[in-house]
Amino acid sequence: MDTSQKMFLLAVEEMNFTKAAHRAYVTQQCLSEHIRNLEKTLGTQLFFRTPRLQLTPSGKALYETLQQMSQLEANLHARINELEQGQVGEIRFGLNTTRARLFLPELMKAYHQRFPKVTLSVTLGDTEALMEDLLKQKLDLILGVDAPPSTLLERIPAGEEALLVAATNSFLKRYYKGGRGWQDFHTGDAIDLRSFEPFPLAGNLNVSTVLKLAGSYLWQLDIVPKQIVSISDYDTQLNLSGQQLAATFCASFMLPAIQNQNQLHPQHEPLLALKLSGFSHPISIEILRPRQLFVPRYLEEFISLIQAHLVVWHEKIAQALA
Repeated sequence: MDTSQKMFLLAVEEMNFTKAAHRAYVTQQCLSEHIRNLEKTLGTQLFFRTPRLQLTPSGKALYETLQQMSQLEANLHARINELEQGQVGEIRFGLNTTRARLFLPELMKAYHQRFPKVTLSVTLGDTEALMEDLLKQKLDLILGVDAPPSTLLERIPAGEEALLVAATNSFLKRYYKGGRGWQDFHTGDAIDLRSFEPFPLAGNLNVSTVLKLAGSYLWQLDIVPKQIVSISDYDTQLNLSGQQLAATFCASFMLPAIQNQNQLHPQHEPLLALKLSGFSHPISIEILRPRQLFVPRYLEEFISLIQAHLVVWHEKIAQALA
């Protein structure tokens, strides 16, 4: 809004050029000149000057328009201020499907209370596919699981997890070939797969971190995997394992999903989460984002909240597996 328009608004508020000029710290002649210039520019009369100062229909239209402009400017300044302070924006976040289902609702509830004007767009997928989207600037950050190295990305540690196998005792007993008598397992126990015939597996359809780690572990034991079901949905994999059709490899993060399966199907034998004897490779969890000079406050706070929530999550799982 230019000076002549501001002078016009003052004149309308006061309906007296002398008082308006006083408020603007200018002479009455100066204010009158601004009004005349505005009338000349618009090609219309804005005030009836006699018998008393009144707006013409054109003046009323201009006044209403300038009021709207003033409100828009105020809103713009407020929005810019929020942006500058990191209160408004959008986060494009990537993680795998089951982690999103288990972890995201609680995280977003806490985050939204602090940043109600920040929106979240979530892309689901495995780490390597999400890293490609991150490098193409389609995402702002991802929750990576044993992510491969990349010099283009900043890596923020977010904890470590273990590789587990989920199965029932009856299923495992069916394939047991150990020399000693059978003893039931309990969640958190370590299992030596060399004491078993190769048993059926349910695993991801596409290449995934867990699939690679499990394949490498079985290869070291000279065991040929027998994946009879390939589906990239852990709930289905665990359901099949609960029905004793297969076993499932998963990260320890999925322990609550195993517990949920047991609660949903109390008629089934409990599904166990077992550690792998001789497997020492920790699954590294990291928050990955492009290397950049400026990171808005709302994104920094989102990252900090992910780290804090994962600390609590991993501690609870460690206690349950102890």
